[in-house]
Amino acid sequence: MTTNPTFSMSTGFGAVLIGATLASALFGATTMLFFVYYRRYSQDRWFYRLSLAILWILDVLHFVLALHILHFYLVDSLGDVLALSKMVWSFKLDFSTHLATTVGVDLVCVIRLCILGRYFHRIVPWILSFVFAGAVTVMVVLIYEVYIISKFSQFSDISRIMDGALVVGAVVDLTICLAMSFYLFKSREIILSSGTSGRLIVLLRLVLMSGLAQTAASILILVAFLTLPDTLIFVAIAFPVPRLYIISLLTMLNARTPQSSNRSGNWKARLPMRANEAHFMSLNFMDVTVTDEDFMVE
Repeated sequence: MTTNPTFSMSTGFGAVLIGATLASALFGATTMLFFVYYRRYSQDRWFYRLSLAILWILDVLHFVLALHILHFYLVDSLGDVLALSKMVWSFKLDFSTHLATTVGVDLVCVIRLCILGRYFHRIVPWILSFVFAGAVTVMVVLIYEVYIISKFSQFSDISRIMDGALVVGAVVDLTICLAMSFYLFKSREIILSSGTSGRLIVLLRLVLMSGLAQTAASILILVAFLTLPDTLIFVAIAFPVPRLYIISLLTMLNARTPQSSNRSGNWKARLPMRANEAHFMSLNFMDVTVTDEDFMVE
């Protein structure tokens, strides 16, 4: 990145200010969705409740670090060309928080899909696990490389790993989107309740839109990084992305019928299982309970 102060403040930190402002606005939306989730689904499995609690902590940390970044560059370092060219510690930590949030959301989705995949095609969970493991490896390497550099101009030195991470991120998002859409479509074929089928159609559309939006965001960041390497526009685009991931996950979770309704039970769709797997397991991204019984609707 150039050290010209005018250029930095317009296409550099001016763009970052816009991205951080948008991300801050989305912080209110994520906080509301977290509140709705814990209010309605407090009896969800401990893994999901713990995972979302960690994601909320990362979301708050992302918000606080964004404030520190803006204050450091736009207030404390205003007019200091040397300081504007360097990466403050909060920028690197926020970068790591960004990646941890996206990986965390993907992990929750992959685990849910792997559980569900046992009852359809067993090869899909293996594919998801392999793709996700590759993504985690690339992200860890990228975080290490970012902590090594000290100036924005040195982003060009790690351009290959940056490009690879963005491409891998887009592939993971698209893979998860297609796998979840496939499972929802297969579930819709064997569910007898028209009400349940309608909810699955809504979820299917939601999954497709959110997955494609996440993939498009990764591609947009990559394009900005490749075409505008001397600016921080790609950073500005990346700022709201973690919250888009969280909003996507929470919107999908909160689209389910509240648990109180499930207990009172106007209906409940069930899928068959083999006799040696005759235990109840909630498929949390849709209102379906898997049992060893025949197809039935209560």
